[in-house]
Amino acid sequence: MRKRTLGWAVILPAAHVMAAVVMLYVDSHSTPPHGYHSPYVSTARMILMGLNAPCVLVWGLSLTVLTSISPSLYPGIVFGVAVSDLMFLADVLVLWYLVGRAVDRRGASQSRGLIEFLVPSLLLVVGAVLSWLGLHDLHEQDRPYRGLLMLLWAVSLIFVSVERSIRMARRLRASV
Repeated sequence: MRKRTLGWAVILPAAHVMAAVVMLYVDSHSTPPHGYHSPYVSTARMILMGLNAPCVLVWGLSLTVLTSISPSLYPGIVFGVAVSDLMFLADVLVLWYLVGRAVDRRGASQSRGLIEFLVPSLLLVVGAVLSWLGLHDLHEQDRPYRGLLMLLWAVSLIFVSVERSIRMARRLRASV
């Protein structure tokens, strides 16, 4: 009988959601430096957004949809937490579940037809958008952490996309 262990699809989301909660707590208790007049975003929130860069895209889109459907929900508070932060935590959970699931399934060769083609394409598009956002953030004086982390995500997603595309092309060539 094989011993069942926790997979990365459980460990990664749990760890990242806990880290995100801590960073949001630190963010909620941070104050802008004396004399700071621009809208302030704490270093903790910048790092949180950089570590979970793909979530920033989904989060921004979901906030736009939410405010168009029900403007009264944003900016709302539920259980003492901003609705936007709860949505971001949900995005973090989904992102790291998908990353963990991919890690758990590495080495398993499964042909999934259209999905096998769409995933690398989607990863490439998300990587390109994160590259643009990361480069933009690098030029902002108060956002270099988020910019660097977004660029790391972008390079990783583009690399995985290209690697999967090459693997798929080799399989197609071998089957012909």
